[in-house]
Order: sequence, then structure tokens, then C-alpha cells
Amino acid sequence: MKLFLNILIILMFPLYLLAQPLGNEWINYNQQYYKFSLFQNGVYKINYTTLLNSGFPINSVDPRSIQIFGRGNEEYIYIKGQSDGVFNTDDFIEFYGKKK
Repeated sequence: MKLFLNILIILMFPLYLLAQPLGNEWINYNQQYYKFSLFQNGVYKINYTTLLNSGFPINSVDPRSIQIFGRGNEEYIYIKGQSDGVFNTDDFIEFYGKKK
């Protein structure tokens, strides 16, 4: 009986490993993502010019739909001027970020 239980455990262990989450379950593959690195903890401000120069399609994105994720968790953000649905030249995104 003890041998049977040991064999059963050994056979089921790989199934347990397959059931572990990969850590990317939050990804919605129907959305487009942009990645940026942070080098220290703190409040960050991303303005119109920075987004435009980085290739972000600022003129076709409603700022109310912008989200920022860190380590798979959505971060709290403030977007100045988002109420009109247009990212204007004086608008910006502000958030607290933690370095990797």
C-alpha cells in the first residue's frame, strides 16, 4: 500500500507542476502593450512629447483607456485632461512606479 501511494504521488507530481500559473494571466492578447523600464522607485510623469517621440499612437488612443501594469498588477494612474477623450499637448500621465 505504501509503495502504491509513493508511485501515485510520483505520477501525479508532474500534473501539479503543469497547473501552476505562469504569471502572465493578466495579459489580454487583443490589446497592444508598450514596455518601459524604471530605474528607481518614485512618481513618474509622462508628457505628450515623450509619448509622441517613443512611437506611442497618441492621436488615435483615448486617454481614458490607458492602463499601466507593473509586475502583472494594474497601477493607479492620473491622466490630466482625459475627460475630453483626447490626449492634448499639455496633458500627461502620472503614476508611482517601482523599479524592477
